[in-house]
Amino acid sequence: MSIRNHRHFIVLVILGIFCFTALAMFFFLANKEKIKEGYVFENTQQEIKSDICQSDGIRIETKIEEIEKRNGILHVNVFSKNEELINQFDIENIPPNHYRPFQVLNCNIYYLFIEEFENSRLLEARMISVINETDQKIQKLSYVEENGKELFYSFIFSVDPNEKYISLIKGYLGSEDYSLVIKKLDTKEDYYVLSMPELFKNYPDYVGDIEFIDWSQDGKYFWFSLYDQAYTLAYVKVDIENRKYDIYQAPEGTMGGDPLNIETGWVTYDDGAPWSGFADIDEEYQNEWLDQGKLVNFKLYNIFTKEEILLEQFSDAIWYPGQKWIDEKTLEYTVPSGEVKQYKVN
Repeated sequence: MSIRNHRHFIVLVILGIFCFTALAMFFFLANKEKIKEGYVFENTQQEIKSDICQSDGIRIETKIEEIEKRNGILHVNVFSKNEELINQFDIENIPPNHYRPFQVLNCNIYYLFIEEFENSRLLEARMISVINETDQKIQKLSYVEENGKELFYSFIFSVDPNEKYISLIKGYLGSEDYSLVIKKLDTKEDYYVLSMPELFKNYPDYVGDIEFIDWSQDGKYFWFSLYDQAYTLAYVKVDIENRKYDIYQAPEGTMGGDPLNIETGWVTYDDGAPWSGFADIDEEYQNEWLDQGKLVNFKLYNIFTKEEILLEQFSDAIWYPGQKWIDEKTLEYTVPSGEVKQYKVN
C-alpha cells in the first residue's frame, strides 16, 4: 500500500474517531451526573519526589500510594536543613494516576482532592502548608450552581512561582465557555479570562485543545499550546501584568513530545513521516522511506526569530530522540545509534 493510500486510510480513521468522539460528548452531556466521573488519567510510576522550600531550606518528600483506581494518599515528610524529620502527614483522596495531581511551591502543596457524593464524585483544587498543615479550598472543578447551571473545569491546574495566580481550563473544545481562566489566589476571583472561541475567530488555523506548558521563571508570563491530536498548532504566551496574549505558530511537524523552551523560544521538530498511531502503518512508512533513501531532518526552531538549526539527520523515519531541555540553554537527545548528545543554544 502506498503512502498516499495510507493517508486516505488515516483520514477515514480520523473521521471515525471524530464521530465516536461526538457521540461520546453527547452521552457525556446527556448524563450530567456522570460528568463528575468521566475523567481519565494517564498511568504513571509514582516515585518519591523531593522539593526544597526556597525561603527556609526545608526539604519536602512526597510519595503517592494508590488505594484504589481513582483514590490515593499523598504521604508527606518534611525535613529541616539538618535533615531532621520535623513534620509528617498524609493528604487523602488524591487521584493517584493523574499526571500531575499536586504542585509544591515555597512550603505549600497545591493538590487535587476528590469529593465523594452519593451518585457522583468531583475534584477540587486545594492548598496545604507543610509547616502548620493549614488547609484551604481554592476552586471546585465541577459543580452545579444554585441556579442549576453546571460549571466544568478540566482537572488540571498550574500555580505561578510567586503564588499569586492559578491557571485553569474552563469548558471543553466546542463549548461556548471554553477558556483559559487565571484566578487570583488570595480572592479566588477571575483575574484574566481568555475565550477560546474568540481566539479561534482571529486564528482559525489554530483551533485545538489547550495544553498547559508552564509559567516563566519570574511569573510574568504563562504559556500554553494549542494542539490537534498529536500535532502542536501554536504556542500562546499570556502577559499577566497587561492581561493580553501573543500567539506563535509552531513549525509544521511539531508534536506533543517536542519541548518548547519558554525562556528562549527554541523548540524541536522534524520533517519525518506523518504520525499514524498504528504500528503497522508506521513500519510501512519506515520501509518506504528507506527504499527511497529519504532522511529525517531533526531541527531546532525559534518561534520568536524564526531561526532554524539542523541538529541531526536520521534514516529511521519513526525514530523518537527523547529530546528534553536539561537547562535554559542545553538540549539533550538520543540518536538512533543510542548515543546521547547535547546541544547548547546561544
